[in-house]
Amino acid sequence: MFREVTAPASNSSRWKSITICTGASASTLQDIKVPESCGGYSYLDSGLAASGVRNRFIYWRTYQDVLELVEESMDTTLSGNMVRYRFQDSPILPGVSIHEVRGNVVVLVPTVASIHRLVFPHPSQMVRQQTFVLTEQVTSSIFYDVSMPDDPRNQYLLAPGGSINAQLVRAASCVQEDGHTLFAVATTTGTILLVTMPPLGVNGTILQQEMSCSSVMKKLWNGLIPGNMRGGQPAGESAVSLDFVFLGSDVYIFTACRDFRMRVWSTKTKECVLVENLLDFTSKEAEDAGNPVSYSGSGHVLKTILGGNPGNVCVFLSLQNQAKFVFLSPVIKNNRLKMEHLTTLDKSPLEDLVDFVVTEEFLLSLWTTQTGDTQVLAVPLAQQDRNQVLEWESVHLSQELDQVVVPQNRDPREFFLAKIFSPGLFSAQDIIRALSVYRRCAAPAVESEAFFNMAALREEVTNAVDTEIRNSVSDYEIQEEEYVDIQREQWEKLYSCCCQYNQVGGKPKGLFADPITGLFGIIKKVSLLTFCVL
Repeated sequence: MFREVTAPASNSSRWKSITICTGASASTLQDIKVPESCGGYSYLDSGLAASGVRNRFIYWRTYQDVLELVEESMDTTLSGNMVRYRFQDSPILPGVSIHEVRGNVVVLVPTVASIHRLVFPHPSQMVRQQTFVLTEQVTSSIFYDVSMPDDPRNQYLLAPGGSINAQLVRAASCVQEDGHTLFAVATTTGTILLVTMPPLGVNGTILQQEMSCSSVMKKLWNGLIPGNMRGGQPAGESAVSLDFVFLGSDVYIFTACRDFRMRVWSTKTKECVLVENLLDFTSKEAEDAGNPVSYSGSGHVLKTILGGNPGNVCVFLSLQNQAKFVFLSPVIKNNRLKMEHLTTLDKSPLEDLVDFVVTEEFLLSLWTTQTGDTQVLAVPLAQQDRNQVLEWESVHLSQELDQVVVPQNRDPREFFLAKIFSPGLFSAQDIIRALSVYRRCAAPAVESEAFFNMAALREEVTNAVDTEIRNSVSDYEIQEEEYVDIQREQWEKLYSCCCQYNQVGGKPKGLFADPITGLFGIIKKVSLLTFCVL
C-alpha cells in the first residue's frame, strides 16, 4: 500500500543557532530528563495548486533543551531554512505546535520552566514584499532572517503550582480563534497548569491558573508532605498525554492519565467536566479472565484525528500482551459533554510504539520491534463496509545502503563521488562526520563553509582520499592494477563511513501527516526527511 520515498533536497543549508535565556535556575533543572519529540506541520493552503505554500511544510525535533526547526519545499529550494534554538537549561516538553496567525507563522514551545511563542513571517507575506525571493528556483525560508526574540509578551516563566514537589511532565498548546494562545502543562501530582497569552501584538497580562479535580485534603497532603515521604511516585490521575480540542464555543483539554482514565477539562470553567474509564472501550477478555489487568500507564498516547470531525480523538493503550487504539467522538447533549465510542483497533504482538498519526482515512504508526528493527504499519480507516475487519498493512521502507561494486573500466573516484553526492542520499552532516572518521580526527565543533558549500565539500573529500592514496603508495613502486585496487579500497572505506552515519542519522523518530493532500512524512533522527506515498 504505502512505500517510503526520498524527495530530492538541497544539502546547501546550514544551521542558524540561537540561545534563549529562560530565566530559570539551572541548579534546579539540570537533573530533569524529558523524552525527545518531533512533529510536522503543513500549511493550510497546501492543497491549492496556485498557492505559494503548495508542497511546503515545517518539521521539528527536540532533545533536552534544543529545538530544531526545518522548512522544506518539494517545488523550490529554500534558503536559510534551518534554525536551532537552545532554551538554556530548560528541557523542552512534548507539546510543540505550529499555527498560522494573522499573517504570521507561530511556533509554541513549552519547557519545564517556561513557555515561548516564536513568531515568523508567513510565506504569503514574504512573497508580497518581494525582498526575500532570491531566484526563480531559490526562495528564502520563513527562517531566513531569524533573530533573537525580543518581545517579552511572547515569553513567560512558569510559577510553581500548589505543590512544591510537582514536576512538569507533558504539555499541549494551541491558538484560539480570537488569537489568545493557550498552554496546558501536566504535573506529576495530577494538576493542570493553564497559561493564557494575549493575542500577538496586544498588550495584556499573561494568566496562569491551576486546575485540579482532587479533594481538598489530597491537595493539602501533596503540598505539605515532602515527596520522599509520599514515595515520590506520580499520582494516578497525572496526565501522560494531552491535547486541546475545539468543540462548540469551548476549548477542552483532553488528557490520558496513568490510571487509564480520560479526563476532560473546560478552559472556560477551569473544571474537570468528564472522566471516562478507557478500559470500558476495550474488549472484556481481561475482565473475563478474572485477573487484574497488567499494563504500563506511562505508555498512553492521545492524539486528535486530523481532518475528520472536530474533536475526534484516538488513544493508544499499552496492555500486557497487546496494544489498543481507541477511537472516540465527543458530543454535547443537554449541555453536557459525553464520549461516544467509534471503534477499537487491536495490535499484537506488542511492540514498542514510537509515534503515530491519524487522519480521517488512515492510521500510520511507527514501531520498534523486539529485535530493534524499525517497522511502519498503516490501517485504512475509510472502509465501505462497517463490519469489515481493519487490518494492519506494512509500509515498504527504503532499504539500508549496501556496499557497491565499481564497474570495470570505471574510475573509482568518479564513481564514488557521483554516488556520495547524489541528491538525497547523504546529508552534508553525514559526509562531514564520515570524513572526520576517515581522517581519524575529531569532527569540527563549529560548522564550516563545507556544511553549506557542496562544491567545497566535494573538493575536500577528493583531497582527503587522494592524500590517503599517496600515503599508501609513497614507499614503493606499484603496477597500475595495484594502484587502482588501492584507490578503490580507499574510496570504499570513505563510502562505508558515510553509510554508517546515514544509518544512525536515518533512524525514524516520528511521523506527521497533511490531511489535505494525504501526505505522510517520516522524521529521521538527523538526516533528510522521507515520505510515505501510495
